[in-house]
Amino acid sequence: MGRNLIKCFARRFCQTLQGGHELNRYKIASGLMLACLVAGLSFSSSAQDGGVQVRPAISFITPQNNTRVTDYPIYMETEVRDFTLAAPVQYWDKVSDQDRLTGHIHYTLDDSPIMATRRTKVVMGKPGNNALPVGKHILRAELVTPNHEPLNPPSFAEITIICERGAGNGGGQSPPSVLIDKRGREQLKNLEQKIQQVQQQVWELKGRLHDVGNP
Repeated sequence: MGRNLIKCFARRFCQTLQGGHELNRYKIASGLMLACLVAGLSFSSSAQDGGVQVRPAISFITPQNNTRVTDYPIYMETEVRDFTLAAPVQYWDKVSDQDRLTGHIHYTLDDSPIMATRRTKVVMGKPGNNALPVGKHILRAELVTPNHEPLNPPSFAEITIICERGAGNGGGQSPPSVLIDKRGREQLKNLEQKIQQVQQQVWELKGRLHDVGNP
């Protein structure tokens, strides 16, 4: 519709020139203003019709695809574009149109949920006493809405990591299993949680130092 109006205006303008009508500054200025207005309406119409669409995107910065590791922890950093990150909350209501570009990230390992967070720098600690199995694993980071539903269309990033004992960063075999009582297991669990928190803080500090060194 906007293009047709521009063509019509251009045709009438040319007819005026060919007809020898007197053109003063006011008429020329009015014609130019009308052309700009019609062009603006045309652009707005095309944007509303889907001509201009914002597509959120997420990608892995680290680790890179096919990175070799020996075990947990796994340090992850992602980059998010055209999407506002917010802390995940208990939200089951229908997502409004203005909130469809707001949400958080779901991190998974081999389709098993790891965490839901707004953070782009996270540490995946060891779950209990379980070592990361040797072989290939799929890390996935997906943008979701406030009610934890995938975007439409979905926006996610996937990479492969390869666990090899004695290779990559870290190393060595897993420590031998020992028999401990219930109290010992609770103490071990609390210690592992504290270690994961410290690892998260160290990872975030490294990120801030990197940002300061590379403005």
